[in-house]
Amino acid sequence: MRSIVIAIVAYCITMSAQSACFAAEAADEAVAAAKAYFARLREGDVKQAVRDCWHTDALLSASFGLMYLELPDVERTRSEAAFADFVAAPFANKRLAELFKSIEVREAIPKAIDASTVAVQLQLEGDAGKFRAQNTLLLCKTGIGWRIVDQRQGDQPSIRVALGMIYMGSKKGKDDTIPVVLERAAAETRKQMSSR
Repeated sequence: MRSIVIAIVAYCITMSAQSACFAAEAADEAVAAAKAYFARLREGDVKQAVRDCWHTDALLSASFGLMYLELPDVERTRSEAAFADFVAAPFANKRLAELFKSIEVREAIPKAIDASTVAVQLQLEGDAGKFRAQNTLLLCKTGIGWRIVDQRQGDQPSIRVALGMIYMGSKKGKDDTIPVVLERAAAETRKQMSSR
């Protein structure tokens, strides 16, 4: 009987150690993916960075639920492209685009939500220390690696929440589908930012 108890305890210790090892590995992978995204933003092709680093389908599903899930495939694809354009729109401001070229990740703090979901809080610094910000990325493990499914800057609402608010505040009629509203929001943001 004693040997059975010892075997069970040893098994539990081994499983606990393996679980901690997997969690640490997941956190390291998520941090690397978050840092890679900001490195891609520094390169300047924001739309491509979003396409490569975000799981946009999951983000839009979480933001809009059935409204998004029931769209025809072509409209879902259009929504994903509109989201990438929406994220890229502020970079029409040349000062912001130049600032992003100087941004470095000073600290990355992972918080495992579960085995396949990690929040990574990034302390960002740029423009020789004149710019400081905190961004938190929520990443999920997918079949093609870690992908971003949400982002929050400081204490602001996350993108997942903001998209729903933008949609509700901008929808004017039945033809204002998710991609139409996102395209319009991107165009308006780009216009505002390019005039500054």
